[in-house]
Amino acid sequence: MLSANSKSHSKQFARWAARQPEFLCLNLAPAQPLPHATLATASLIVVNETEAAFFGTELDHCPGLIATTHGARGATLHQHGCQIATALPPTVAVLDTTGAGDAFVAALTLALLEGQPADVALHFACAAGAFATTRHGAQPALPTRREVLELLGRP
Repeated sequence: MLSANSKSHSKQFARWAARQPEFLCLNLAPAQPLPHATLATASLIVVNETEAAFFGTELDHCPGLIATTHGARGATLHQHGCQIATALPPTVAVLDTTGAGDAFVAALTLALLEGQPADVALHFACAAGAFATTRHGAQPALPTRREVLELLGRP
């Protein structure tokens, strides 16, 4: 499950999230207050630098993984306040950054659900986000697995 945070749905989402036993990914954009109980239900929380600053150390107390994106500077993955992985995106010719975040979140979620190690999953996600910037738009820019693996130099 992927969720974009919105004021109109945050209470309803909090009730729904509390009942879910499976993997839950929260994309906390745009940043706004959420109950800690909601954050604590997430297996993966994704934030950019601005959102990470908004939530501060509260994210350090969440049991799940916390991915922080840094744009062209890559991403980091934390758990219980400790960095467990970092990755840089491959160099690409950027046309449009619109779909980069969505590609990153989807690829990281997929890789983690497939059981890839955290550092491998983060590199895969950074490559997916980078690839998405090579095309215009959001949905049309989303790469296939093959395109991401080729960008990483893997078959």
